[in-house]
Amino acid sequence: MIIPVIAVSLASYFGLKAYKKKKAFTPERRSIYETAMNSPMDPQKLRDLAAAFEKEGLSAQALMLQKRAALREAPESVKAQRRTVFKQAMSSTNPVGIQAVAKAHEELGATGAAQALYLQAETLKAVKNA
Repeated sequence: MIIPVIAVSLASYFGLKAYKKKKAFTPERRSIYETAMNSPMDPQKLRDLAAAFEKEGLSAQALMLQKRAALREAPESVKAQRRTVFKQAMSSTNPVGIQAVAKAHEELGATGAAQALYLQAETLKAVKNA
C-alpha cells in the first residue's frame, strides 16, 4: 500500500517541478529579457544573460538572446544588407512578401525590425480590404 503512495508522491513532485520550470518566466525576468533585447547591450553580456536564462529553464529566451548577440557581432557589410532588405520590404506593397522578410528578421533575433514589418504588412492588408 505504501508503494503506490510513494509513486504518486514522486510523480506529483516531479510534475510540479516541471510545471514550475515552464512557468519560470516571471515579470521580473520578462523585464530583464525585454531590456536586453531592446538595448544596445554588449554581445558578451547578452551571452552571459542567455546562459543564466538557460540555467533557469528558459531555453526559448536564451536562444533569442544568443541570436541577438550574434546579430550585434555581425560584420558591418551584413548589417548594411539587412538594412537594405528591411527598407525595401517597408516600401513594398506585397504584404505576404513583407511577412516573409519579417519572419526572417525574427529568426535572426531582430525582433524590433520584425515587429515593424509585421505591422506594415497588417496595415497594407487593412488598406487593401477597405
